[in-house]
Amino acid sequence: MPDAEVSLFGRTAWHHRLPIGLLLIGTVGFVWWRAWVCDDAFISFRHVTHCLAGYGPVFNIGERVQGFTHPLWFLLLLAVGSLTGVYAAAVICGLASTAAIVLLLHWQFRGYPRPIWLVCLVVGLLFSSPTFVEYQTSGLETSLSSMLVVLLCGLAWRPLPEAAGVWLVSGLLVLNRPDHVFLVAPLAVWVLIRTVHRRQWRALADCAIACVPVVAWHTFAMIYYGTPLPNTAYAKSSLPLTIACAKGVAYLRDYAGYESFHAFWAAAVLAVALVTNIRGAIRGHAAAPTRLCLVLGVLAQLGYVISIGGDFMRGRFLLAVMTATAVLGVHMLAPRLKRKMLERWGLLAMGLVLMAGCIWTAGRVDGMPAFRWGLRCLQDMFVLEPLMLAALATLVVVGVWGGRRRLRQTLPFGRAADAFLGLLLVSTVYLLVLTGHHAPARAAVVLFAATLSMSAYALAAWCGGQRKVSSAFLAVATLLVSAVSSLTDIERRTPGFSPTCDAADEYAWYRKAWNDTRFAEQPVHGNSNTRAWAAMGDACRRYTRQYGPITVVHSALGVFSTHAGSLVHVVDPYGLTDAYVARLPAGAHGRVGHMSRAIPPAYLESRGAVNLLPDWERRLKAMDPTLIADGKRMRRETCWGDPDAHRRWEAVRLVISGDIMSAERWRQIPGFILAR
Repeated sequence: MPDAEVSLFGRTAWHHRLPIGLLLIGTVGFVWWRAWVCDDAFISFRHVTHCLAGYGPVFNIGERVQGFTHPLWFLLLLAVGSLTGVYAAAVICGLASTAAIVLLLHWQFRGYPRPIWLVCLVVGLLFSSPTFVEYQTSGLETSLSSMLVVLLCGLAWRPLPEAAGVWLVSGLLVLNRPDHVFLVAPLAVWVLIRTVHRRQWRALADCAIACVPVVAWHTFAMIYYGTPLPNTAYAKSSLPLTIACAKGVAYLRDYAGYESFHAFWAAAVLAVALVTNIRGAIRGHAAAPTRLCLVLGVLAQLGYVISIGGDFMRGRFLLAVMTATAVLGVHMLAPRLKRKMLERWGLLAMGLVLMAGCIWTAGRVDGMPAFRWGLRCLQDMFVLEPLMLAALATLVVVGVWGGRRRLRQTLPFGRAADAFLGLLLVSTVYLLVLTGHHAPARAAVVLFAATLSMSAYALAAWCGGQRKVSSAFLAVATLLVSAVSSLTDIERRTPGFSPTCDAADEYAWYRKAWNDTRFAEQPVHGNSNTRAWAAMGDACRRYTRQYGPITVVHSALGVFSTHAGSLVHVVDPYGLTDAYVARLPAGAHGRVGHMSRAIPPAYLESRGAVNLLPDWERRLKAMDPTLIADGKRMRRETCWGDPDAHRRWEAVRLVISGDIMSAERWRQIPGFILAR
């Protein structure tokens, strides 16, 4: 077990500051480079914008509906967004969470021998995953969840974790996303039982205090929204269990096919951790029950993801599981990584991992045909990009000269220098084959070249008898292999849906160009869909500024509603932000996260949805004043053919728009919570 007395910034940490600094800069740089914001995030942004403007945390003004799933993330965006703007706040918070993860890992492993090796191993596991890197931004709560999961694993791995700390972090995870209750429940319950059994009443009182944020929010939500659950819980949980489980298994298979190594690692860690801690609990090991409860929580979270059918964003709902297994797996390995073993085999392992990362990322490549194409690409670069070729040649010459000189100085027999040249030659041939087969971007070629060169240097140094590994060298190697795995798109990623499940590569839909700012929405979206949504929203904004509020039915809420502005009431046909639609029966074969529902036409008419009017788009863009007049007339003349549907809408409207403290509203709340 780590020594808890070693300070993070104390005297003993001096030789770790440089590699930790490199890891901080590198990982934050990774996330910044991949920074993006998905359409769903703009739904939360609209809540924040309305709250800052004094309308309350609502999506449509005058309708108290919690259309976001992440209260803690919402509150964080609200605080930071008041200073920077909400879009920039989402990216800044993602970058800050990334930096916090690296620091928390250093804190967790600070007392082990050679802790930098353990930190680099977890960083390599996490940041070699494209899913992890990309969802550190996206505008959603995933980055904050990942940070809290890392913190929870660090607390729970102690033999006797502090009860209040576990309950506080568990509560924050639930507050950040309510369905994380499955992840934290076994651990929180076990810690509570142990505290009561030992009659630690002061610790029990601290646990009660730790619950205050969760209780406070759900009390507020109960009073303000009429339900402690987010509206998305009603909108997204309508599939029959058998169909949902089949979709959930397909979701896992899709992720495993996309990130095979990380899926294998997670499965192996869960299996080994479960068996090991069950055995330890039987034998009476003090720490085993706590760790077993943490593993059971991860398994419960995985089971929950399967039971709801997964998600429409590839890998997103598995991030908590992936993060937990990365940290837990290294905690399990830490006592077995002896100092002598690292000194003897560490450099060799580093070189092999660097090489394997390149080969794994590149996948299958043709032999001689690809080599010939690689030579042709080199010739084309000589003709079309002579400056780029000259820069690459200079880097190669300097790297070869510097590497051989360093090896000759430290290993005077020359064997290492000769091995370095031989390995570089092999790496160059492989790089040409890779370039000819995939035709990657120039930056990817440079990244592969740097990684293969460092691999050649490490292997040559080990062959020459060197065993000591610099911590800074280890940090750079970790960043290189992570960058090759997560930042190089060998095959162009195109927007589309998985052929085997409902998931999509969301990053491919909303990715930014390399020269776009990461802290603001780009003026022109790269995707044709988002351009169309933004253009329609802008047209609605212009219309409402001149003629007043209108109602529009639109299925892609985020970008459209942000551009449309507060005067446009948006009806969501999937029910994410619409309390009435969310409580309608859903089709059994809808897409996960976007359930199709049979919406009564009278409901849309009663809302005055201009989409129902003839030629509405042309009239909207032409600034036709009769459009809003016809919408108001339609609302007045609505005729409900189904009295039960009308009654349900009136009950929902009373809860979301009526006087908050009226007795009649509170009489409707039980049925509202139960979706009756």
